[in-house]
Amino acid sequence: MSRMLPRTAALCFLLSTLPNGSSRADDAYFTTTGVPEIRITLSEAAKKSLREKQREYTVCTLVENGGAPLQEFAIKLKGAAGSFRGLDDRPAITLNSGRYIKGREFHGMRKFHLNNSAQDGTLLHEYIGSALFTQAGCPVAKVGWARLKLDGRDMGIYVLKEGLDQNFLKRQFPDPSGNLYDGGFCQEIDAALELDEGADSKNANPPRADLKAVVTACREPDAAKRQAALEKLVDIDSLFTFMAMELMLCHWDGYTGNKNNYRVYFDPKKANQMRFLPHGMDQLLGDINYPVWGHAPALVPATVMGFPKWRKAYGERLVKLRPLFDAKNTDAIIDRALTRLGPAAKAQGGDNALRQHTELGNQMKNRLKERATVLDRLIKEIPFIAVPPTFDTTGVATLKITDWMPQKATADARVLPAENGDSLEIAVGPSKNCIASWRAPVLLPKGNYRLETRLKPEGLVSADEGAGIRISGAKRTNKLAGNSDWKLATHDFTVANENQEVVMVAEMRATAGRLLIDPKARIVRIK
Repeated sequence: MSRMLPRTAALCFLLSTLPNGSSRADDAYFTTTGVPEIRITLSEAAKKSLREKQREYTVCTLVENGGAPLQEFAIKLKGAAGSFRGLDDRPAITLNSGRYIKGREFHGMRKFHLNNSAQDGTLLHEYIGSALFTQAGCPVAKVGWARLKLDGRDMGIYVLKEGLDQNFLKRQFPDPSGNLYDGGFCQEIDAALELDEGADSKNANPPRADLKAVVTACREPDAAKRQAALEKLVDIDSLFTFMAMELMLCHWDGYTGNKNNYRVYFDPKKANQMRFLPHGMDQLLGDINYPVWGHAPALVPATVMGFPKWRKAYGERLVKLRPLFDAKNTDAIIDRALTRLGPAAKAQGGDNALRQHTELGNQMKNRLKERATVLDRLIKEIPFIAVPPTFDTTGVATLKITDWMPQKATADARVLPAENGDSLEIAVGPSKNCIASWRAPVLLPKGNYRLETRLKPEGLVSADEGAGIRISGAKRTNKLAGNSDWKLATHDFTVANENQEVVMVAEMRATAGRLLIDPKARIVRIK
């Protein structure tokens, strides 16, 4: 891995990689110190439409900050599992200024969203995600806020978010004529993704040919041909940034971690290479220990990470992006948000509301500081190049003690080779709360496998799941506690893609005791 840049130099480098979108009047709309008031009125027919056909556009009138009424604004309800609310509740909505009046824009936008933040009481997650993705050089929607009054009801402060449409593409890309697809709800790119912008259509021959070409490349059985095809069809460099930022922000519900909340753009200026765009970042930073390595549910990241040179490049990108999470930078982002939100919070709920929102902002600052500390540990522990294990004629590969690396979520846990030198140890520290593991990353071909190794609990008092083995990202069914001699633990798993990274995990969650692990674990092919 290349030497890490000094923090200041690295941050300057990152800021210099920002997209070269045109400067537009709407830029000020997302940086002004005010939070606009948006009033929406609906006819009885429009209300009926939104109750019966929630996802279809109907007509409303929009007034901003007491200005002139904007007639024939398009409106529909939005949201997925967890955030969708009906019209008579506190709905999230999508608005379109130019659907019925061609060419009309609203602060440089044609489509924008008012999100109810049903899963983000801080109102800050989307803003933080947008700010950091922008600093990393990844095209992302602009984010602000508005106080919404819907048909006479004061709905409070909403997150106002730019729509990913033709106007967005014009601002972010030199050529906005490429195909832009909506990833939908928990869909892989091999699904019939909805086309939002571009020339492709359901009537094209064949439809979604660009998406299908990438899927075919990912599933090409010959490794050399697979890599060559991906280099041609996917903007690999931008993919590293997209993946790294999703994982560093603990965006568990994004494409990399959950095949959800994403857009795909095929950039004509780069030979129609695929680029992933982030979306739906209202649940960031939930798990501060969220890993930045070992995710493989999504097809494109899993395939790309199967090649050592790209794994190394991804690791280097993590190092380069880490300065964005320095407190000086993240505190400034949140301070800018609080400057805008503070007066609006006070206007809505008085001094108590202002104090509460300020406290939420300070908690988010601390959350980001905690994440930065965890990132330093995770990056230090990254196995930049996992290698395929050697299987014998019976289909068994045996790991070595040097294949394992320690990882701990509780700082005082003991995670060291045992004193006898033949086993690995995890022991509870003074806090009497231990969450720790030993991990061994390997590259495996597609197939069914069983992980086997011996474990020896000594005075182990279980917390949650006790001790056992699994692969990263999978649930564990084997659970050990108490005292015993060496016991064989097993975990069956399936590898869906060729040359997929799989991380073997031997872990302990306990309030007392220790666990000894035989590092000579076996990976057995199951026919």
